[in-house]
Amino acid sequence: MKKHLFVASLFGLVLWGTASLANLIQYKLAGGGSFSAWSVSDLQNISISTTTSTNDTATVTSTSNSFVRGSATCATSQFYFELIVGDSHGSGFYGPGIANASYTVSQNIPGYDSGSNSIAFDSSGNSHIAGGSVGSGTTYANGNILGIAVDTATSKIWLWESSSGKWNGSVSNNPAVGTETGGISISSVNAGPYLPVFGSTSDATTGNTSIINTGATTFTGTVPSGYSACH
Repeated sequence: MKKHLFVASLFGLVLWGTASLANLIQYKLAGGGSFSAWSVSDLQNISISTTTSTNDTATVTSTSNSFVRGSATCATSQFYFELIVGDSHGSGFYGPGIANASYTVSQNIPGYDSGSNSIAFDSSGNSHIAGGSVGSGTTYANGNILGIAVDTATSKIWLWESSSGKWNGSVSNNPAVGTETGGISISSVNAGPYLPVFGSTSDATTGNTSIINTGATTFTGTVPSGYSACH
C-alpha cells in the first residue's frame, strides 16, 4: 500500500513539474515580467476594478470625456496586448489604442488629442491620430476581443478582432517580424514609450467597459512572431 502511495505521489510530482515547466515556457515566450494593468490614478471619469486579474477592468462613470492609461509602459520594440470590448451603453466614441506619457485628456479623447500623442480605433473601422482618420479595416462590437500589435521599430500598428480573426480587416495582413504586411503608420504619433489607453466621448452613456490583458492571463489570440506581451 505504501509503495503504491509513493509511486502515485512521485507520478503526481512529475505531472506537476511538467505543467509548471509548460507554464513557465509560455510565460517567457509571452515576454514574462510585471504586466501592465489599468492605472488607478492616471485616469478621468473612469473607475477601475478586477475581473480576472488585478485592476484589469475600466468602467466609464460619466457622460463627460473619459480616459485611462496603462499602469506601465510597453518596454519592448514589438509588443501585444488584448482588450474585451464592453460597448453596450450609448452611441458615443469607444476608443482603445496606445498613448505616450505626454497624452492628456484636456487635449481631447485618445486619437483626437491636438498633441498627436495617441492613436485610437473606433468600432466603425477607423483609426484616429490628432482627429484625423485612416481606415483600419477592423470593425468590432460589444463582447468582441481585440488584439493590438505595435512595432515601434517600423512605426506600424495592427488591430486584430476575435470573430473575424483578421488583422486590420484582411487575412493577408500580418504583423509578424520579418513579414509585416498591412500595418497602419504611427509615424505621426509622437515618440514613446507607449502605454495602452482607452477613452470615450461625452455622448456615450456611463457603463461602457474595457477589460485589458497584457499577458497576466492566457491570450485569446496568438502573439505575433517576434512580439512580446506588453510589460
